[in-house]
Amino acid sequence: MGIKRTCTVIEKSLDCKIVLAVDDDNAAEIINYLKRDDRHKKKFNFIVSAIFERKATKEIFRSERIDPSSESVYAMRFFPGQENDRIYCKKIEYEEITFIVMSELMEKKKNQKLKRRERNIINKISGYEYQINYRSDNHGV
Repeated sequence: MGIKRTCTVIEKSLDCKIVLAVDDDNAAEIINYLKRDDRHKKKFNFIVSAIFERKATKEIFRSERIDPSSESVYAMRFFPGQENDRIYCKKIEYEEITFIVMSELMEKKKNQKLKRRERNIINKISGYEYQINYRSDNHGV
């Protein structure tokens, strides 16, 4: 049994088959990061559009699978080769819908390989079980 958490839907693809949500406990930190400046907003919109259009490359959104239990953990990759920030996400398949929950923000990933810090985050997220909430305030993204 995983760690129970809640998340709130903030956006859906046009066909409503892909749903983007944010972890309620980490929403303020993640949303503040995304709203930091135009550069962050544009990169986020680019990543989300690519995901919704099913055209996301590994450079911007990729699996962070370190073992079979972490196969549902992905990372939105902001500015690789520069700040190399990540938003680690839990991907949940439910019936015909894919939910992508932005779970944890990690700024300034400094290394090429996954070190203990990243592995701890990935393992933690892989154990999350989300209750998905639909609200109208959508955390202001």
